[in-house]
Amino acid sequence: MKIAFYSDTFWPQVNGVVRSLVTLAETLRERGHEIEVHAPSAPGGESPDLRGIRVLRYASFTLPNYRQYRLVIPTFGRWRSLSGRPDIIHTHTPFGVGWEAVAAAKHLGRPLVGTHHTLAEKFRVYLPLLPVPIARSLVLRYTARYYRHCQLVLASSKAVADELKAGGLTQLVQWISNPLDTDRFIGSAPKEALKQRFGLSSPALLYHGRIAAENRVEVLLDAMAGIYRAAPQITLTIAGDGPNLQHLKQHAARLGLQNAVKFPGMLHGQELTQLIVASDIFVSPSDSENQSMALLEAMAAGLAIVATRGGGTPEQVVEGENAYLAEPGDREGLAAGVRELLNEPDRCRRFGERSRELAQRFDRHHVAEALEKVYAALI
Repeated sequence: MKIAFYSDTFWPQVNGVVRSLVTLAETLRERGHEIEVHAPSAPGGESPDLRGIRVLRYASFTLPNYRQYRLVIPTFGRWRSLSGRPDIIHTHTPFGVGWEAVAAAKHLGRPLVGTHHTLAEKFRVYLPLLPVPIARSLVLRYTARYYRHCQLVLASSKAVADELKAGGLTQLVQWISNPLDTDRFIGSAPKEALKQRFGLSSPALLYHGRIAAENRVEVLLDAMAGIYRAAPQITLTIAGDGPNLQHLKQHAARLGLQNAVKFPGMLHGQELTQLIVASDIFVSPSDSENQSMALLEAMAAGLAIVATRGGGTPEQVVEGENAYLAEPGDREGLAAGVRELLNEPDRCRRFGERSRELAQRFDRHHVAEALEKVYAALI
């Protein structure tokens, strides 16, 4: 099949949507399909080698306060740049590039599939001047309006499907996971050698992801303050970048955690994989995740999980088998989950082993096969 992906976020930006999209495109290409990706322009940073996948860039610009995002003004005529007639058009975001997908499907008479990746809270924080209920309602209604143009809507969690329905979407939303490259975590260097390389404790705590208000990483630091008083040998690595990074470093200093918390910045590829493998417990304070790729990667690497009972996270883990869950914003609950695993190393090891087993449900080949069946039914 010839498949055209549309996304408002793509390389060189790195986030869960981009990692999911790249993994899916590469896996489908390996399985014999022809893939092209439509995305915003990327001044100063082109795509890495994507194994024969064509990338078409649309003129874009940034806003002063959100330079990490590039915006595309839709012309509704860029479908003319398609290299031939795709069998399927698959949109991954409901913004400028996403509206070009709607126009292409309409003018070319091709099926439009839409995957919605993001819970409303991720968008709502960028409408700070509006009261929370109004901002949330606007986001829900806008996304539902966009996905009404799709013949089939996909979601990787019940949480995001429920939000689409709350916004007024009436058509069926089908569950298909984001794809996880579990092979990345096979055959890595020994854990102890990697711990020495990164200067980590045993056990070591990890968070990696976007450092922004909606992910509530400061709650993790507050939890770490209590953990550190009882176990001063423990290290926490917070890998990633975002608008709250400097604030977070200052907060760590105020809590006296300068020697306990590491901020290596944004890591990619093998370096990120090795950091995950070197760690033992993945801790996520976010309650606004649809399906966290960072959490799934930690599971594939065999890490025990301590996370928040919010968003789609409870659907990805099995509480009591590979994870402890705390209520949103509950720093004491997060700290208690970590302490349980620190005090019982055998349980921490069993949780890690169970994580690796559960991660196989999200393997990229299973996801690609499920998508092939969806596409074939629409053609």
